[in-house]
Amino acid sequence: MLHGRETGIIKRLPHGEFVEVHEPLSQAQLHALTAHEQYAPAELGPTVDENGVERKPTRSAKLRAKLSKGYFGEGNQVPKATAEEYKEISAGHGHH
Repeated sequence: MLHGRETGIIKRLPHGEFVEVHEPLSQAQLHALTAHEQYAPAELGPTVDENGVERKPTRSAKLRAKLSKGYFGEGNQVPKATAEEYKEISAGHGHH
């Protein structure tokens, strides 16, 4: 997506390499493709409530927190590119 839309045009470079030409996406298309939530995993919460009473989490709450961490924990989501990363990628360093 950050390289642009594939055009289907193949060009041969002078040294014999074949590359596909990419067409840049508009700002609206980039926003639509990168506008996704970065979800945080569900947590069990405090083991003591506001009255000082100890609360014991249920099995389902523990399971929900564990599954949520598996789906939405660190390294399990597609990170959004920062503005600096996008500029670096789109600058053409090593890309055709």
